[in-house]
Amino acid sequence: MSRKKGISRAAIVMIAFILIVSGIGLFFFMSGGIEQQTRYPPELYTEATGEPQLVQNYLLNVTVLDKNDDPLNNVFVIIFENNVARLNGYTDTEGEIVFEMPIGEYLVQFEKYKYKIESEYLVFDGNTNLSKHMEIEEQFVLGIPYGSLWFLLDLGYWHLLILTGMIFR
Repeated sequence: MSRKKGISRAAIVMIAFILIVSGIGLFFFMSGGIEQQTRYPPELYTEATGEPQLVQNYLLNVTVLDKNDDPLNNVFVIIFENNVARLNGYTDTEGEIVFEMPIGEYLVQFEKYKYKIESEYLVFDGNTNLSKHMEIEEQFVLGIPYGSLWFLLDLGYWHLLILTGMIFR
């Protein structure tokens, strides 16, 4: 038996199958079959204009001050809507930051290193000014106030100096 050289019958059938499937796919694509998957649902449009409704944004001016009414810079302000952080930013050197947002109910949280975390519930109904005072949080080390700890360490240091002075006389 001699074997013929060239393309086998199975290879020809496979190539024909690939060409037919590719042709069908190209026809489907060119006839708009993809469009029905990427077209927006009609309920996204208003009936009157045929375009999406626009949401009106207003300004929330936030000012953060310390207990002496001095502005606090670099306070991290977070705006939460339905327990999801929507907007955030840091106050400037004047303790101010401005957010542009739609009407709604929000929780505004204020964070700064060594200060108590403050939060305020806000029913936002248009351009609003919000002012917040923050206080320094007393630091604790092993349950002991930080200032008291330094006093105790200082007292112990002086006690040690007096004892060593008496020992080495």
